[in-house]
Order: sequence, then C-alpha cells, then structure tokens
Amino acid sequence: MFKHILIATDGSRLAEMAAGHGLELAKPLTAKVTVVTVTEPWSEPYGTISPPSWAQAYEKAVAENAASILASVSDIAERK
Repeated sequence: MFKHILIATDGSRLAEMAAGHGLELAKPLTAKVTVVTVTEPWSEPYGTISPPSWAQAYEKAVAENAASILASVSDIAERK
C-alpha cells in the first residue's frame, strides 16, 4: 500500500505525536520513512546591511535546532 512516508515536523509536541503515528504506520508496511523540517533562510530587512557574523550565527542556530528536532524523531523511531 504505502511504500514511502514523508513526515514533516516543526518539533512541537503535536508534530512529535504525528511523527510517532507515521512511524507506527510505516513499520508493518515496511515503508521507507523520510523526516523533514524546514527553517526560514536568513534575510535582512530592506535597506540594512548587517555584519556577516549575524547571518553565520543565525545559520548555526537554525542548523542546531533542526538537528535537535530530527534527533528527537530518531529517538521516537528507535522506541517504535
């Protein structure tokens, strides 16, 4: 029936519950699972120029947040 399930998550409690349900569905179907989270790209307000370090700090912070969100879903998958 289902061969590949896409699970989108924002790290919220409700999204974690939905991820758990998606993983439970995938297991008996032996379906492949892909988990994705999306972050806003760095954008500067019109007419301003910020130091490159701000953009780098932002990119680092969102990458760490995304890694944390995906690790949480990975932990859920290991328990299923």
